[in-house]
Amino acid sequence: MESPFPTKYSRVGINVFFVSSGFVTFAAGLLMVRLSRNWTISDWLINYEGGFIRRGLPGETAFSLGRLLHLSPAWFAAAFYLSLFVALWVAVRSLALATSYNVWMLALIVSPATLSFAILHPQAGFRKEIIFLAALAALSALSRKTSISSIWVVVYMTIVLMVGTLSHEVVIFYSPYFFAVLVLGGRSVPRAARECAIPFAAGAVMLYLCSTHLGNLEVAAKVCSSLGYKLIVPGSTEICASGAIPYLTKSREAARAEAFGLIQQYHYWAIYPVFAVLALVPAIGESLMLARSGLRREMRLLWITAAVTLAASLPLFAYGIDWGRWIYIHVFSLAILLMLVDSRRRAEMPIAASGISKRGYGNRFAAAIFLFVYATCWSLPVSTEAPRMGYVGRVLASVHHRG
Repeated sequence: MESPFPTKYSRVGINVFFVSSGFVTFAAGLLMVRLSRNWTISDWLINYEGGFIRRGLPGETAFSLGRLLHLSPAWFAAAFYLSLFVALWVAVRSLALATSYNVWMLALIVSPATLSFAILHPQAGFRKEIIFLAALAALSALSRKTSISSIWVVVYMTIVLMVGTLSHEVVIFYSPYFFAVLVLGGRSVPRAARECAIPFAAGAVMLYLCSTHLGNLEVAAKVCSSLGYKLIVPGSTEICASGAIPYLTKSREAARAEAFGLIQQYHYWAIYPVFAVLALVPAIGESLMLARSGLRREMRLLWITAAVTLAASLPLFAYGIDWGRWIYIHVFSLAILLMLVDSRRRAEMPIAASGISKRGYGNRFAAAIFLFVYATCWSLPVSTEAPRMGYVGRVLASVHHRG
C-alpha cells in the first residue's frame, strides 16, 4: 500500500486538486442556474403546489423561501446543491488525506467518474444524487474519526433516507452502501443491520408514497404556474420547457418505452459496460491491494454490498436513460468506502515515518503518466451523448474550434 510518491508531495497534490477542482465545480454549479434550467434547476424546483408529488420536497422548500424573501426559488435550489457539494468535498478530502496515497487510491481521487464528474458533466453533476453522496461521505468521515452512538446513526440515516427519497427516488436504491459504511467503520454485521432497519423501512415507505404520486399533466402545469411559467414552450430551455417537470407527465409505460428505444438506438449495451469497467479499474486495483494486506473480509463485504446495490438500482437503468449517472453513483460510493477502509488500515499500520517512497524514479514516472492519462483522456458518457476524451478532448475541441 506504499505511495509511489513522497508523502508530503502526495498531500500537496491532493490539496491542490481539491482546491482547484472544487473552485471550478462550484463555478460550474452557479452557471447551471442559467445554462441548465430545464433539467438541473427544474429538477430541484418540482414542488407541492399542485398537490403531493414525487421529488417535490426541495422545490417546495425553495418555493416557500422564495415567496417569503421575495427571491427567485432557482437561487435557493442552487444554494441547496452547492451546500451539499461543499459538504461532499470537505468529507471526501478528509478521507483522501488519511489514505495511503497508493496509485490506485490517487486514481480514484482524480477519476472522471468521481470528483471530476461534475466538471466534465455539469448538467448531470448537480442532480439530486448529491444528497446521497454527501450523506454517505459525511458518515464515512465521521466513522473514521470517532465512535458514533447507535441512536445518532439511526436518526441521521432515517432523516437522510426520508428527505432524500422525497427529493428523488434514486437515494433509496443506493441505501445499502450505508450498511457497508457502518460495518467497514467498525460495527458488527448484526449491529449494523439493526441500526439500518428503521431508516431503510422509513425510506421504503417514502418510496411507496412517491410511487403512488408519479404526477400528471394537471399537477405539472400547476407546478409550472407556481413558478411563473407555462408547462411547455417549444424550442425553449426555460424551467418548464422539455425537462424534469414535463417528464412528470409520463406514465411508467411511456417512460419505459422511451428509455428502451433510446437504449437500443444509442447502443447502450455496447458502450456503457466498457466505460463502467474503465471507471472501476482503480476500485478493483485498490480492493485487490487491500485484500492482499489482510482485509479480505472487508473487501468481500464491500463487493457483496455493491452487487446487492446494483441489483436494487436496476429499475433506474430500465426506466431512465441516464446510465452514466447511475454508474457514477456506484463508482463514487465505492471510492468513498475504499477511502474509509484504506484510511483505517493506514491508522493501524502507518507507512514509514519519513513518508518517502522506496520506489525508483522510473516507477514514479510511470505512475505519474498513468494518473495523468487516466484523469484526463476519457470521461463517463451521460445519457445519449457520444463518448469523449475527457479534459484532453475538450482542449482539442477548443483548439479546433478556434482554428
